[in-house]
Amino acid sequence: MGKKEPCYLCGLESDFFPSKGVLHGISCKRCGDYYMDDFVIACGEPKEAEDKVILSGYTRWENELRQPIPEIKNENYEKIIRDNKNYSDTEKVDKLLLYYSKKQSKRGSLIPYDINMDYPITFSNDGEEFFYLLNDLADKNLGLIRVETRNSIRIMLICPPTLLQLQS
Repeated sequence: MGKKEPCYLCGLESDFFPSKGVLHGISCKRCGDYYMDDFVIACGEPKEAEDKVILSGYTRWENELRQPIPEIKNENYEKIIRDNKNYSDTEKVDKLLLYYSKKQSKRGSLIPYDINMDYPITFSNDGEEFFYLLNDLADKNLGLIRVETRNSIRIMLICPPTLLQLQS
């Protein structure tokens, strides 16, 4: 890793790794590793903060899923935004559960979270929206998780009575 500059997507101070032709390599602790096209950078695209949030979520998930390092290019960035733009709150909670279920050491264990670093996993605009999904929706309204401390959660097993009867 070389020099540190702001991430093109979230603004967090990030490392840069060797370019791949016209693609700049960025290693961001919030967005993950990604390549971004010279042309997109030079044009200041995407211009909308919401679109940058979507690209940040996309790159974070590609990294989490161990896909090849994502490439954000002039010819594909608008499609990536379109394909990931309209997640409902329920779908965002699903992503939250999927992400954290992979992070727990064993069922029922405490799982650390960081509002400022993890919000891209739910395609949230910021930590405040992420905390709403985590605390108000997933914990208080749906009972899918329990916020245990200000930086840890526990995934709760919720079985409808019919499933409990089938397991007996």
